[in-house]
Amino acid sequence: MWVRVTYCLRKIDGDWLITHDQVSVPLDLRSGKGVVDLEP
Repeated sequence: MWVRVTYCLRKIDGDWLITHDQVSVPLDLRSGKGVVDLEP
């Protein structure tokens, strides 16, 4: 399954912290549903 992941990091008091994360799969525009059966 193909998955896209984005992390936004911020350095606070010398430590890197994840301030935002997003996970998504490819979208079938016709059905509006995620496509979870793709292979590379």
